Amino acid sequence: MNRGASPAGQTFSRFWFNDRHDLGVHHFRYPRDDFEAIPHSHPEYTFVLCLRNRIDLEVGSRSLQLAPGHIALIHPAEVHRGCFGDNREPGEGMAVVIASRAMHRLAEAFGIRPESQHHTIRLSPSSPFCSSVEALGYANEILDEWRVARPGRSLAVESLLLRMIVHMLRDHFEMMPEAGPGLAEPELPGWQMGLALEYMNSTAKADFRLAELCQRVGSSESRLVRLFTRSAGCLPHHAFDRVLACKAVRMLRAGRAVKDVAYALGFRSDSHFCVVFRRIMCRPPGELASDEGAT
Repeated sequence: MNRGASPAGQTFSRFWFNDRHDLGVHHFRYPRDDFEAIPHSHPEYTFVLCLRNRIDLEVGSRSLQLAPGHIALIHPAEVHRGCFGDNREPGEGMAVVIASRAMHRLAEAFGIRPESQHHTIRLSPSSPFCSSVEALGYANEILDEWRVARPGRSLAVESLLLRMIVHMLRDHFEMMPEAGPGLAEPELPGWQMGLALEYMNSTAKADFRLAELCQRVGSSESRLVRLFTRSAGCLPHHAFDRVLACKAVRMLRAGRAVKDVAYALGFRSDSHFCVVFRRIMCRPPGELASDEGAT
């Protein structure tokens, strides 16, 4: 399966998954000021590899700054958020995604067998910052496969992803079974959460439509609302307001007027913007703007 969002400005994103939907990759480029990733989780293991500039991740209570070649791991259901690039250039990365059932198969191939179905596979990094020239090499080979449409491309991409994961498990992470709380509630798959956040970051307040979001993600409304809420801790339209409020903070701190920010984000009136901003940030935007003006 190949699916991706069309480039918009400096933003670029594309996905690939195998037919079983248990192994995939997300190649992305996000600018720091124009892309807000609210805290969320998803049901897969995700290895985040920085390709260019920088990626800042908050994973649980940890804060990680990734430079090119650095790898971070996000476990299933682990809450995280990211900031990408700096004020000059976007951050580019590759997220390698593997479902829990596929990780269990890999663990068995490594000779690790959980004692029961309630055990999960926990991966512990060998160092606080994993850096891998080999992983960058595999990533560049995957990008080469994307650049030129040749026969067998899906087979080549799947093979490269497996080799990359095996390399990381051998050299950078230790696998061990861990007793879990049982079957977790279903969450929105990472690639669909990515598409949802991209829609929210590219849409004005007045143009947001749940039906359009569902179409972009490829999900029914009832399923999307249920799984998105489990992943993000709030309903989609509340998450959208949070994305806009976080963007507004950056714009206000840059010295832009409240009314200018309101209309730039697509609000029909600055009064509506103030109501939404205060509900999310617990303070009026004018107060933030005056604080910045006094510094």
